[in-house]
Amino acid sequence: MNIVHVNTSTPYDVLVGTGLLADLGNLIGRRFPGAKCFVVSDANVMSIYGAQVIRALREAHIETRSLSFAPGEESKTMKTVESILSELKRSEMTRSDIIIALGGGITGDMAGFAASIYLRGIRFVQIPTTLLSAVDASVGGKTGVNMGGHKNQIGTFWQPSMVIIDPATMDTLPGREVACGMAEVVKYGCIRDPKIMELSDELAEVAKTPSFGEQSEMVHQILEQLIEACVSIKAQVVEADERDTGERMLLNFGHTVGHAIEKATGGQVQHGEGVAIGMVVMARSAEAKGMCPAGYTDNLIRILDGLGLPTVCPVSKEEVLQAIRADKKRAGQMISIVVPDNQGLCSIVLVDMDSLADFILV
Repeated sequence: MNIVHVNTSTPYDVLVGTGLLADLGNLIGRRFPGAKCFVVSDANVMSIYGAQVIRALREAHIETRSLSFAPGEESKTMKTVESILSELKRSEMTRSDIIIALGGGITGDMAGFAASIYLRGIRFVQIPTTLLSAVDASVGGKTGVNMGGHKNQIGTFWQPSMVIIDPATMDTLPGREVACGMAEVVKYGCIRDPKIMELSDELAEVAKTPSFGEQSEMVHQILEQLIEACVSIKAQVVEADERDTGERMLLNFGHTVGHAIEKATGGQVQHGEGVAIGMVVMARSAEAKGMCPAGYTDNLIRILDGLGLPTVCPVSKEEVLQAIRADKKRAGQMISIVVPDNQGLCSIVLVDMDSLADFILV
């Protein structure tokens, strides 16, 4: 097991290791003695891991309740959060108890948001079961729900009390979900550590072999390295800018265009796919303006292609720009976008909305 310490306003540890789910009762019991647990998950994840998680907690003599909701972005609403809050009240959860977010980013965002406002804030533990949430959404304290078709328009900053990541939970993910998570992994390589790109290439090569399904131990080892590397980077960035007003914006590389594509396609392009395309768009734009070395975009496309990710924007520039105009990172007539400078190095650039059409090459 590897441990990454996140030194934010509420310090916590991120535990990374294959098999940690089986030891969940001991991990929770030792760190939070006497606490009751309330497990929140979508129906799909609950059907796969819910019984195992609840059994592990109860075998450690931890009183446990649970709630599941319909999977999908459509559930990421205040209505779902209200149902979570009602069940927390019905279960007589107190400020000394714990909400456990079991699942992907949608679950973590909503459970974390509910934790931040129930009784003015109770503890919660993230147990991400997707690669995307493991390397990104589960760490950093951003919570929220969608409103009016726009992502995360209502939310809070509320740090988890612990994050437990077991790469074995990703064995049940469809290939498309794994690829979406790898888009976020590549993002970390672009903004801070080129070695992550080498590990991403290694995983892509393993995935191409006929015996991929028989190499779970090797896959788990690579995933552990990738997850620890990404979480370590995110911890450093969040510690420097917990409230997302400066350096933390680097984590948005590919996201401004990516979110716009998600919205323009009605969710047919998933988050990680949108991020992959968004990174290519920003790389191509930066390279055309001499802001990063020639060949940067081609190398990025090669890596993303190898991971089975899209690299071509499926919608028009005008559709992208229209969605960006509603982006929450916009401040008046200016918007912060992230562009690559070199391998493992990106910068935040302020662009006037009127100049954005000329800046972005879609």
